[in-house]
Amino acid sequence: MRYLIEKDYKARQQVLRWEWKRLILKVMVKNPYLSKSEMVKRWRYFPLKSSKTRIRNRCILSGRAGSIYTRFRLSRICLREEGNKGKLVGVQRASW
Repeated sequence: MRYLIEKDYKARQQVLRWEWKRLILKVMVKNPYLSKSEMVKRWRYFPLKSSKTRIRNRCILSGRAGSIYTRFRLSRICLREEGNKGKLVGVQRASW
């Protein structure tokens, strides 16, 4: 699962690298005075993985993709284990 975590990290870095260029091009496309066809052609030069929507939230410990708690970036399983160990700030075991 380590390779999934590394792959996610690289994808996030690529999104950060291309974010400003994508934003500038979006603004240029919305400008009515510029030619749309020229702007649309420029989209081809962007890598596919440079889009924010391609990023998948993954657990930073296990690499699991499902049921991720965004605040901690942990899966439900890892969250429970770390919470029981007392390693998470603001999380305590339920007792009543």
